[in-house]
Amino acid sequence: MTNVQLLDDGGGSRMDAPAKAINRVLLMSLPVVMEAGDDYLADGHSFHLGLAYLAAMLRNNGFTVSILDCYAEDRHHVRGPAKNSWQELGLSNERIIERIRCFAPDLIGITIPFSCQHYVAAALAQ
Repeated sequence: MTNVQLLDDGGGSRMDAPAKAINRVLLMSLPVVMEAGDDYLADGHSFHLGLAYLAAMLRNNGFTVSILDCYAEDRHHVRGPAKNSWQELGLSNERIIERIRCFAPDLIGITIPFSCQHYVAAALAQ
């Protein structure tokens, strides 16, 4: 287990809060947001190499790590109707939450490679 020091977002000064022991880390890649009919991911290869590097570094430092690639695990699932010609592909929110609960992480890291995916992350965080 490792102790994590919390930092203040605003001025960069440290907060006087006790460090929480973190052992289990879930690294998550969100469902993909793309234009309806686009096929740039048709080959099914979307794995985020950066998450694999980060997971390896964390494992080498004693953390228990899992990667959840929400697109790769169900790339044919369309998450609701297209919005302004855009659609989401990947695990449903229910399945994502189920996977999070099953792993029971102390910390979740979410990668948002494209700004058009920010609302997916915000909805899941709630």
